[in-house]
Amino acid sequence: MIQINKDVYFGKYGDLQFGTGDLRTINTPTEIVKQNVIDRVRSSMSDYLNENPAVANLQSLIGRTDDLAIERGAEKQIKQALTIDGFL
Repeated sequence: MIQINKDVYFGKYGDLQFGTGDLRTINTPTEIVKQNVIDRVRSSMSDYLNENPAVANLQSLIGRTDDLAIERGAEKQIKQALTIDGFL
Protein backbone atom coordinates (compact mmCIF):
# COMPACT_ATOMS: atom_id res chain seq x y z
CA MET A 1 0.00 0.00 0.00
CA ILE A 2 1.25 3.49 -0.81
CA GLN A 3 2.33 5.61 2.15
CA ILE A 4 0.85 9.12 1.99
CA ASN A 5 1.46 11.31 5.03
CA LYS A 6 -0.20 14.53 3.94
CA ASP A 7 -2.63 15.58 1.21
CA VAL A 8 -4.40 18.69 -0.01
CA TYR A 9 -7.91 19.07 1.37
CA PHE A 10 -10.81 19.65 -1.02
CA GLY A 11 -14.23 20.86 0.13
CA LYS A 12 -17.46 19.02 -0.59
CA TYR A 13 -17.72 20.74 -4.00
CA GLY A 14 -14.14 19.90 -4.96
CA ASP A 15 -12.76 23.35 -4.18
CA LEU A 16 -9.34 23.91 -2.64
CA GLN A 17 -9.60 25.18 0.90
CA PHE A 18 -7.34 27.74 2.53
CA GLY A 19 -6.43 28.16 6.17
CA THR A 20 -3.87 30.34 7.92
CA GLY A 21 -2.70 31.80 4.60
CA ASP A 22 -1.88 28.48 2.95
CA LEU A 23 -3.63 25.51 1.38
CA ARG A 24 -5.49 23.44 3.92
CA THR A 25 -4.06 19.95 4.25
CA ILE A 26 -5.10 16.72 5.90
CA ASN A 27 -2.80 14.30 7.66
CA THR A 28 -4.93 11.60 9.27
CA PRO A 29 -4.85 8.22 7.49
CA THR A 30 -8.65 7.98 7.24
CA GLU A 31 -9.03 11.44 5.68
CA ILE A 32 -6.12 10.85 3.30
CA VAL A 33 -7.63 7.58 2.03
CA LYS A 34 -11.07 9.20 1.70
CA GLN A 35 -9.67 12.17 -0.23
CA ASN A 36 -7.64 9.95 -2.59
CA VAL A 37 -10.61 7.66 -3.30
CA ILE A 38 -12.79 10.66 -4.15
CA ASP A 39 -10.11 12.16 -6.38
CA ARG A 40 -9.43 8.94 -8.26
CA VAL A 41 -13.12 8.11 -8.82
CA ARG A 42 -14.10 11.63 -9.91
CA SER A 43 -11.09 12.25 -12.15
CA SER A 44 -10.71 11.61 -15.87
CA MET A 45 -7.68 10.95 -18.06
CA SER A 46 -7.80 14.51 -19.40
CA ASP A 47 -7.52 15.95 -15.87
CA TYR A 48 -3.82 15.15 -15.74
CA LEU A 49 -1.22 16.12 -18.34
CA ASN A 50 0.71 12.92 -17.75
CA GLU A 51 -2.26 10.66 -18.53
CA ASN A 52 -2.34 9.36 -14.94
CA PRO A 53 -3.66 5.76 -15.01
CA ALA A 54 -4.92 6.08 -11.42
CA VAL A 55 -8.22 7.70 -12.45
CA ALA A 56 -11.58 6.01 -13.02
CA ASN A 57 -12.27 8.03 -16.20
CA LEU A 58 -16.03 7.50 -15.79
CA GLN A 59 -16.76 10.36 -18.20
CA SER A 60 -15.87 7.90 -20.97
CA LEU A 61 -19.17 6.13 -20.18
CA ILE A 62 -21.39 9.20 -20.52
CA GLY A 63 -23.91 8.88 -23.34
CA ARG A 64 -23.78 5.11 -23.53
CA THR A 65 -26.88 2.98 -23.06
CA ASP A 66 -27.12 1.84 -19.46
CA ASP A 67 -26.85 -1.91 -19.27
CA LEU A 68 -24.99 -4.54 -17.28
CA ALA A 69 -21.89 -4.24 -19.48
CA ILE A 70 -21.62 -0.51 -18.75
CA GLU A 71 -22.09 -1.12 -15.04
CA ARG A 72 -19.37 -3.76 -15.05
CA GLY A 73 -17.13 -1.44 -17.06
CA ALA A 74 -17.61 1.34 -14.50
CA GLU A 75 -16.87 -1.08 -11.66
CA LYS A 76 -13.71 -2.28 -13.43
CA GLN A 77 -12.51 1.29 -14.05
CA ILE A 78 -13.05 2.23 -10.40
CA LYS A 79 -11.24 -0.87 -9.12
CA GLN A 80 -8.33 -0.21 -11.48
CA ALA A 81 -8.08 3.43 -10.38
CA LEU A 82 -7.87 2.38 -6.74
CA THR A 83 -5.44 -0.53 -7.16
CA ILE A 84 -3.23 0.13 -10.21
CA ASP A 85 -0.39 1.68 -8.22
CA GLY A 86 -0.85 -0.18 -4.93
CA PHE A 87 -2.97 2.54 -3.32
CA LEU A 88 -5.50 -0.03 -2.04
